[in-house]
Amino acid sequence: NGTGQRIVGMNSTGKSVWQSPLEFPHQQVEISSNGRFAAVYGNGPKGQSISLWSPGAGPAWTAAWSYGSLRYADYNQRIDLSGETIYLGFEEVTEKTRHSHVVALRKDGTLVWDIPIASEDGAYLYSRGLSDHSGIVVLGTDDGVLSTYRLHSKP
Repeated sequence: NGTGQRIVGMNSTGKSVWQSPLEFPHQQVEISSNGRFAAVYGNGPKGQSISLWSPGAGPAWTAAWSYGSLRYADYNQRIDLSGETIYLGFEEVTEKTRHSHVVALRKDGTLVWDIPIASEDGAYLYSRGLSDHSGIVVLGTDDGVLSTYRLHSKP
């Protein structure tokens, strides 16, 4: 029941050393600075998906966890990694509404924070920025609203 897409690990010469099929379509892969895990984001007919991949017992990496929604999002969101934290814009889509959130997840999948975007129904998350040192998040939506949030505890 896969998508035909695969996540592939390669050695330094570009030779494939392992492959694993992906259940959801994926558009973005971000590898941690230490090379010990990868965050993978996808958006397709089955909905949005974020998963974390890490080395398994052999040479292959396995999905340690995944989180998904059941509906397709109108815009693909960007994922960013900083240390052991994954930052992601995520659309919550129901039959009648659509609201964006910006979330931070730890490497183990634990939710650190979730900022529901206070905007007109249907406004898309357009851009975001995060200052790791000050704990400030700035969000912009396509309806022209720019919002600033100060996090009480940094991830």
